Amino acid sequence: MLILFLSNTFFAQSPHGKLLKNDCVDCHSAERWRPLQSEMKFDHQSTDFNLIGQHKTVPCKSCHQTLVFSKTDQNCNACHFDAHNLTTSFVCEKCHTPETWLVTNVRALHQNSRFPLVGMHSVLPCEDCHKNFAKYQFDIIGVKCFDCHASQYYAASNHAVNGFNTQCETCHNLANDWSFYHDGLFPINSGSHNGTWKVCGDCHTSETNYLVFSCLNCHEHSQSKMDSEHKGEVSGYVYESRACYSCHPQGSGEGD
Repeated sequence: MLILFLSNTFFAQSPHGKLLKNDCVDCHSAERWRPLQSEMKFDHQSTDFNLIGQHKTVPCKSCHQTLVFSKTDQNCNACHFDAHNLTTSFVCEKCHTPETWLVTNVRALHQNSRFPLVGMHSVLPCEDCHKNFAKYQFDIIGVKCFDCHASQYYAASNHAVNGFNTQCETCHNLANDWSFYHDGLFPINSGSHNGTWKVCGDCHTSETNYLVFSCLNCHEHSQSKMDSEHKGEVSGYVYESRACYSCHPQGSGEGD
């Protein structure tokens, strides 16, 4: 009776806690109480944390710091040092796999970020934007062109003087080489104005200020005819090029 009592007391006080229901012989034997990982009958795949990749060969104690195995935190950062110093997500599997910590598809992963890489950005070294890249840190940086290219904006002739938009993509082609993209403002390489001009001065009447332009120099409208067609029909109508642009921003004959 005493032996039975001691036996029941022993099993009730299992050091592995109440959640582990496996038989002792799945891990222990009479010859060796300390289990050998290679001889265990216990299948870790039966738990909610499958061992794959490098986790297959990690010693049990590396993850299970106590004998109550259910207390082990399954989050990656519970076992792995955060080399990124809180500058990335704790969801490590977004970039890493249990097979290896090396990331071979960084640029593909970047396409799912708040700043997909297109054009020239797709071939730049990471450290051009991520200044702490050598420390594996990806501090949050601005994603607007002006955040990185303010110096180019101010260095370019007349940008600041003429109050050009700091949304660089309005005028420049991000997908290629930052060449000027006039069609983003007013289509001259497509639509009805394609092929109707030879030099910038055909429309821009000031060599030092490209915000100055004229529609009336090219379009032979008589003011009397335009007045009769627009007055009473168009609110705020004036016979002036900027007024033309405000109603016809795409350069078509009808209101755009």
